[in-house]
Amino acid sequence: MRPRPLALAAALAATSPLAHAPRARADVPSAPGDVAAWPALADPDLVGGETIVVEAEAPPPAPPSARRIDGEAIAATPRRSAEELLRLVPGLHTSQHASEGKAPQIFLRGFDAVHGADLELRLAGIALNEPSNVHGQGYLDLGPVIAEAVAAIEVREGTFALDQGPFATAGTVDVTVGVPAGARGHRATVEGGTTRRLRVLALIAPVDRPDEEVVAVEAVTDAGYGAGRATARLAALAQTAVVLGRWRLAPVVSAFTARFGEPGVVPLADVARGAIALDGSYTPDLVSRSSRMLAGVTARWRRGRDEVRATAWGSGRRLALDENFTGDLLEPAHGDRRLQVHDAHGVGVTAAWDRALDARVTTHALGGVWLDRLSQREDWLTGDGVPWRWERALAATQRFAALGAGASLRVGQLRLTGGARVDALAIDADDRLDDTRDGARGDVAVSPRLRAAWRRGRLVVHAGAGRGVRPPEARAAGAASPGDTDERLYDGGEPRWTAADGAELGATWESARLAAGASAFAAWIDREQLFDHVSGVNLERDGSRRLGAELHAAARPVAWLEVRADLTLVDARFVVTHNPVPGVPPVYASVEARARRGAWHATVVARAMAARPLAHGATGRGQASADALVGWRRGAVEVGLSIDNVTDARWDDGEYHFASHWDPSQPRSALPRLHVAPGRPLGARLALTLHH
Repeated sequence: MRPRPLALAAALAATSPLAHAPRARADVPSAPGDVAAWPALADPDLVGGETIVVEAEAPPPAPPSARRIDGEAIAATPRRSAEELLRLVPGLHTSQHASEGKAPQIFLRGFDAVHGADLELRLAGIALNEPSNVHGQGYLDLGPVIAEAVAAIEVREGTFALDQGPFATAGTVDVTVGVPAGARGHRATVEGGTTRRLRVLALIAPVDRPDEEVVAVEAVTDAGYGAGRATARLAALAQTAVVLGRWRLAPVVSAFTARFGEPGVVPLADVARGAIALDGSYTPDLVSRSSRMLAGVTARWRRGRDEVRATAWGSGRRLALDENFTGDLLEPAHGDRRLQVHDAHGVGVTAAWDRALDARVTTHALGGVWLDRLSQREDWLTGDGVPWRWERALAATQRFAALGAGASLRVGQLRLTGGARVDALAIDADDRLDDTRDGARGDVAVSPRLRAAWRRGRLVVHAGAGRGVRPPEARAAGAASPGDTDERLYDGGEPRWTAADGAELGATWESARLAAGASAFAAWIDREQLFDHVSGVNLERDGSRRLGAELHAAARPVAWLEVRADLTLVDARFVVTHNPVPGVPPVYASVEARARRGAWHATVVARAMAARPLAHGATGRGQASADALVGWRRGAVEVGLSIDNVTDARWDDGEYHFASHWDPSQPRSALPRLHVAPGRPLGARLALTLHH
């Protein structure tokens, strides 16, 4: 008898972490308006004389642009820090031009999200993006995340679902805290590496407790692979589960502190003439610090035709970045060294309500409010670290609110989900250097969203359209008028939401051992923001558009081997000039192969990127590298060997085009030059884990 397509799809989702279909679990709530997870009513009520029963069935596969990465795949992936978990996302590239501890630069679907301006990331339902951070809008520091305490990563590219909030212009990443049933138990890990790396981890996950419950603590020190790249970090993450009647609560707390070097980037011209090594640094002694604490609770309630989910949280933040990217180009007497300090604390609550009207129609509603208070400054320092000029000193209060409503409709094999949300922002800004720049501004953004999925046998066709939004920076509330001659000091753009309208059309096909998908996408952003390393601010540009395609294929040729390949093609250009958007990789590809047999397991991950357009008409260089992991476990003992850059390829982790001046013997010039942050060379890390 030939297996039914739904059974084959469920088998693939249950056995392969590379498969793109999310696993259906009764204890994991669906996102509001998520067409890939229709609510099933476990205890139908008799309401108005009518019994409402929703027949349970396997959910349709997620769109080609979505992916669920489970705990097994996370554990089997070579990684040094939580930020490298983002590289598991197909088409997502991260660049780190400092050492571990600073938020990476993120590229996804034709967006240069800088440090997080265009990618929404939530940890246990709590948004990690920092609005109006002194170092960049939406600053996304993954310090609160410990990889071993992550049960799953769910990725949705584009902005087509109702629950995707501010900063989701390129997409949303949801990180689920916990340890899956098959991996539960207590463990202790000690890891050492070729860069004098030492990492110690302790994890508690009782086998008789729910998947959500975990306590993890890690400590890391690493000298880095070049000058100025040392780092030290201490982090803790804990979550538990509590059932009170029909309510299921998941309190979570996370805290970390980090100290890391700021080596900057080196001009290739200086490397070519022997003035500095490629892995050298003109600022090897600069040290930055970062710390943050989060506490929150997610509550779920389900009865009959209704399901309610709510998350409340609070956070505190301290960031101090000491860096110099341009030498003494701007200030020959003192140098261009700057210290950026950011203190913030905030609270918020979000809630969503799904109600099944009948077996075919479900309504969705959501709302939320959150408040953030910040104090930030930027000081210019001498080479000895003495402040000599105040560049920025700002205090601000940011108030956010969101409301959304929509509905899901099932007609035969067609699923439709549509709705709209309204995001509002009010900013009160107090400029502590110039009272004339104080300001209070507010703005509202409306975002319609629509998705559709249609199934026929093993084929599923997906379509989506929607708007994502990015909030303005707090310093824009008191920004200089167009006639001001010193706008660059407070250039936060206009104090209004930035809109990114997107659409996609794609299809997936799957069998018990094969899965493949392809999608075409387009996005139009009404104003582009590019970070300028010389002025140290975001510069506002005209609108841009992105046209692209994504392809993926996953296979399990034998029971012990999985292979997945992903390819992203993007053409990103400004609407008026048709010039390419700087920094966007036109081609990005990755291949993953995972093998598990007996006590052994191994993983190889290779990534390649075509040459990127850079600022001022320059072009970067193509990049390629591969990492590997080999592990063995017998009883309570596990050994893992991770190899970075197994081929010892020469690649650049970051590429930039701007002017700088470091050598007094060389003429001073405002002409931009190519600067790079070298990629990690060949290196190894050996980890010993004891399980209990």
